[in-house]
Order: sequence, then C-alpha cells, then structure tokens
Amino acid sequence: MKLDKVLKKFTTGLLCVAMVSSMAACGSGKSPEVKEKSEVENVTLTGFISFGGNSSATQKATWFTDILKEKLGITLNLQDDVGTGAGQIMQSLLASGELPDIVGFNNPKDAKNAASAGLLLNLNEYKDQLPNIFENEMYDSARNYQQDLTGGDEKGLYIMPTKIGTQDDINFNPQLRWDVYKKVGKPEIKTLEDYIPVLKEMQEAYPETEEGKKVYGISLFSGWDNNNMALATYISTLYGVDSRGISPFTEAPSDGNGEVISILDDKSNYKRALDFFYKANQEGLVDPDSITQKWDNVLDKYNNGQILFSPWEWAAAGYNTTDRTNVDDFKGYQSVWAEDFTVPILQDNLIGENWSLGISSACKNTEAALKFLNYFYSYECVDLLYNGPEGGVWEVDQDGFRYVTDEGWDILDNGKDLAEGGKILDAYNIINSSAMTSQTINTETKDQTMSYSYWDATLNRNRDANKLVSDWKADHDGAVNMFLYSKENNKNLIKTCSAFTMMSTPPDDLQTPIAQIADVVKTYSWKMVFAKDQSEYDTLWGEMRTKADGLGLEKIMDWGTKEFANALDKEAKYK
Repeated sequence: MKLDKVLKKFTTGLLCVAMVSSMAACGSGKSPEVKEKSEVENVTLTGFISFGGNSSATQKATWFTDILKEKLGITLNLQDDVGTGAGQIMQSLLASGELPDIVGFNNPKDAKNAASAGLLLNLNEYKDQLPNIFENEMYDSARNYQQDLTGGDEKGLYIMPTKIGTQDDINFNPQLRWDVYKKVGKPEIKTLEDYIPVLKEMQEAYPETEEGKKVYGISLFSGWDNNNMALATYISTLYGVDSRGISPFTEAPSDGNGEVISILDDKSNYKRALDFFYKANQEGLVDPDSITQKWDNVLDKYNNGQILFSPWEWAAAGYNTTDRTNVDDFKGYQSVWAEDFTVPILQDNLIGENWSLGISSACKNTEAALKFLNYFYSYECVDLLYNGPEGGVWEVDQDGFRYVTDEGWDILDNGKDLAEGGKILDAYNIINSSAMTSQTINTETKDQTMSYSYWDATLNRNRDANKLVSDWKADHDGAVNMFLYSKENNKNLIKTCSAFTMMSTPPDDLQTPIAQIADVVKTYSWKMVFAKDQSEYDTLWGEMRTKADGLGLEKIMDWGTKEFANALDKEAKYK
C-alpha cells in the first residue's frame, strides 16, 4: 500500500503533516486575497473522485467551500462510493459514455480509455483559461508525460496528475519502544537479524502493558497483501530495494542502479524478510493473531503500546501522547535503525502521481469547470489545502517567515475547528489530494515549503517536543529526527528514482499467471513464517519456487526487467 493511501486512511494527524508539506504559498508570504466574486455565480459542478474524494466534505459549509463559492461561484457535488467501491463506479461511468463534470482517475488506463472514447475535454484547447497549468514550468514534465501516455495520436492533454513536485522525506522509519529499549541497556543493532535477541530481551522485561495486555515484539496482518506478503516487502525496503513498484515478483535497487532479481531468489531481501519473521516467531515474538487480524486491530495494539517494533513512525505515533512522553517516567516509540539499513527517500514526483483530474466533454458548465481546475493547480489553492487561511493557524513574522501560532498548534494538535468554520483538513479531503507535493518550494515565501510541517519553526518546535524526544536526541547529536540525523551523517539513506512511477501495467497475457503466482507466493510466505521448524520452512520455500516457476515466473521476470529499463529511459527523458 502506498504511503499516501496509508496516511489518508489511518492517521488524521499524520495526514495533516503529509498534506501540509507539498506546496508553497504565493505572494509575500501571505495567502492571496479571495474576496473577489466570480462572473460565474451559483454553479454546481458534479464530480466523482475515484481516489477517495470525500462527498460529505462538499456537503457541509466550511471555510474552503465558502471560498469556492465567493471566489469562483462554484459548489461541488461529489458522488461517494459507499457500498459500491470506486473501481466499480468508475467502470459503470465509463460504460455509460458520460462522465460527471469533474472526474478523478486513480490509474492511467481508465484515463486513457476515457480520452480515447471522447469523454474528456482536451485541455490544450483551453490554455488561455488554464494559465496556472500551462504557465507554471514545474508542471512541464507532468504535462508532457501525460500527453505521451494518455493523449492518443494527437498528444492531447486530457488529464492533469496530482502531487507534482519534489520530496525529501521517508516513509519507512523503524521504531522501538524507546523506554523498554533503554531499560534493557540499548543493545547494539548492526543488522536486521540483531533485532530478534533485542526484542526478546525487551519482551521479557516488559511482558504486559500497565493495563495487563500481552506484549509482542512484532505484529503482522495480511490486509495489504496484493501479489506477495506485503509486510515482507516493507522489510525488504529497509535495504534500499523496491519489490512493489517494478513488477509483482521482482525487486530492484531503489535508485535504479544495480541488479534486478526475483523476490524468490535465495539472495533476495524478500527471502531475508521471511527468514526474519520466521526466526522471530520461533522466539515467541510474533503476535499469534497475525494470521487473522486486520490493520485496525494492529493499530489498536500500537496505540496501547503492545508491539515493540514498527517499520513506520506514523503507525506507532498514536501511543506517544503527552501524558506518556512528557513525564519523568516517559514511555513511547522512537527511531532505532540497524546499522546496515539503506532507507529509501521518497522519489521526486516530476510527473506527478497516477491520481489525476479531468473535465467531462459532456460538462454543461465548461467555464466553471475550467475555472475550478485552474484554481486547483494554483499556489494559492495548494497553500490553503495544506495550511488553511492566514490567521487560522499561521502568521508571518517580522522577517517574512511563516510560523504556526500557539493557537494554531492547539487547533492542529487537538483537531479543533478554525474560526472560519470547519477543520483544516476539510479542504484537502474534498479531492483527497493536491496539485503539488508537500515539500514543493515557493521561493516567494523565502524558500519555505507549501506545508507547515517542514517550516523551520515547526522543526524547531519538534526539536524539544517532550522528555521522550529529548532523551532520544541525547543519543543522536541533538538531531531533530532520524531522517535529518542520517542526512547530516551521510548514511543509511538512498534516493528513490522516479522510474518506479513510470512502469506500465503488465499485458493481458500475463494477468492470469500473475494472479496464480500471487496466490502461491502469499499462501506459502505466510506458511513459512509460521513453519514448525527449519526443515518445514526450507521445504515450503522450495515448493513455492517450483510452483511459481511452473506457472511462468520467468516470463513475468523478463517483462518486468525490460519494462524497468524502459522506465529508466523515460525518467531521463522527462527529468
């Protein structure tokens, strides 16, 4: 599951953080005025956003819906996917031959089919009404790529991707219960495998929570499995490889430099991750609920402090409440990395993400739809989506730098409503995305990011947020966080290339063998983790490889390897 989906689905507070980082405001560090009225008054635009647009967010009056009305004269009416599913609704809309006014696609294939069927406006024919899209050089690569990918023979621009821009952060950030780790003497962890004896010692020192709940070193779940065991691919990622973006059963170096191999190769990091989980289970560290539980169950356990290890900071953040972290006898999770990790830095979204927006050719209010799309891709709108209006949670200091006020932190930390009405997230949740990444820089705000999460004032606030953080800092040269600590020390990081976002969908003749092999890999991977002994484990590994080979793994590998090489060429072309 991609980073943006996980954050959106499971952590509202972290959603704020992720969203806020993607664009910079325009003007002299202040949000532009939004009081002028549009010539188009009281127009309602229909829409369907297949990547999670929130219909309820458009139905309640908030500070942002007021801005859309007052500035653009527009009200959005989005269809939801409750009880049906976004994919099914999108296919029904495409089959009907008529799309709603504003449509959001979650994959290039649907967008290309819609364009080929004449269901979308060619935005190239409306350049004068879309200056924010066509006159911003930052969007050049994204426009060119989409014209080549989905534009047909005439290379039309039928959709604009979202989340365009730079990124300089991590998703994977292994955590331990720092208080328990400290209690057992903070043993050295040189490799992934070294976590096992450390977690064993921690579990023995802290077998139950204060509420009497059983504590485990590791807790797994299968809800995010697709073509393989997702948790194994996530652990693989800690060694600088991607085994999800290239092809269903292939792992490649995150930076694109190096050998492409099968995840079923004996030397794969996927195999290493399975070994890790198996050995951890042999030591009694793996939660026995792992086979049947859902993500929500795992999240509850993190929130209760029952799991000692997490691959992600955001997953364990719910336990780090002030009443636990800012007392003398503090408790909570902090970053603890193995010395040999190579954690991927998120790739720059030069061409944007696969989520995109377009306008229906059947739209009866084309002028209003174009006005909305143009506004969505403006710095002004992105600024509002991430930070809200000036004076809501942030102000500008005497030197022209933005900062979140004390009142603003109270609103953000406690999910309170803005004075203008509604929560800061209400704006972002309407489309469930923004035009730019959270770390896109706006030079007109003294090179500050679009999101408050990465402003210096925010990082400085987090520097001594509580006694738990201060204790962790003492071991890490006073660093703000593990990512910046690793950057400053030039270790444990690797920049992910953009080629992974340019991979094509496997051809139809590979879909059946992919599905068949996926069933084998998922089933056997889980059996291996819970094998009774090494002999059974090795037998299962051999059987999985034999069955996968018999179902056509080599052909899929050949396709994935060649397609990744093509994607690397594309990256060079559109960079």
